[in-house]
Amino acid sequence: MKRMISLVLCLLMALSCVSFASAEDTTAPVMPFRDLDAAAITKEMGLGWNLGNTFDAHTAFTPDEVLWQPVYTTPALITAVHDAGFSTMRLPVTWGTMIDDANGYAINEAWLSRVQDVADYAIRHDMFVIINIHHDGAEQTGWLRVAAEGEQFEEVKTKFAAVWRQIATRFRDYDEHVIFECMNEVTGDDGSDAGIKRDFRHIEELNQIFVDTVRATGGNNAKRWLMVVPRYTNIVNVLNTSYGFTMPVDSCGWVNIPMTTVMTISEKNTAQTTSVRKTASRRCLNPMP
Repeated sequence: MKRMISLVLCLLMALSCVSFASAEDTTAPVMPFRDLDAAAITKEMGLGWNLGNTFDAHTAFTPDEVLWQPVYTTPALITAVHDAGFSTMRLPVTWGTMIDDANGYAINEAWLSRVQDVADYAIRHDMFVIINIHHDGAEQTGWLRVAAEGEQFEEVKTKFAAVWRQIATRFRDYDEHVIFECMNEVTGDDGSDAGIKRDFRHIEELNQIFVDTVRATGGNNAKRWLMVVPRYTNIVNVLNTSYGFTMPVDSCGWVNIPMTTVMTISEKNTAQTTSVRKTASRRCLNPMP
């Protein structure tokens, strides 16, 4: 039965060891998953903090946790963030060259495990963690090019699905505190009406691939809250009916309940406080009888 995913505005925050062990492997026990509605999860998410310039940092798409700042993320840091009153941590990640194109798009095990470790620092405090694909698509010189055409875009879609399959599998047994954000600020370089419409169609395809891929990994991912994106962060274009942006279809055996929620989360960095807007997919609330 179809699930409708409603549009929301979300104010989000911003190893050289090469090993390609399968991201399918996970030994963590399945966590009980609470079925929170939009109001409940919004309330629990509370204030949010962006772990920026850390796992998203890269040179030529080779990510490095301490490339743009000198500090490795520690449990003590996340504890301090939690104790300061934050309930949500956004964990933006550039995957870049940590993806082995010649090996079925396998993600470097050390990099994926490090991301998992830092997510765990927050999960231990019952914080929500938002994990994404970050500069791979935000900078169109990366592999996640929404402006690609033909066979090149088919390759983008194949790689995109493979990367999300591994991330989702790694976290599929986590409870509702893990949320996936499919991409970040994706846009082509053609600002004409035709270029914007092309970007929207490609983004819609990728949003659908993201939802389908995550759901197919099973476990708690069958009902996990997911976030999808429009073109860049331009809400005016999202609401412009001439561009025809549509949300992905989500089939998961739940009754369709559309909803719209505004989630207000402050983004704090060491240097500044900023506000950003995103679109998110919201999952339906009531199980089928």
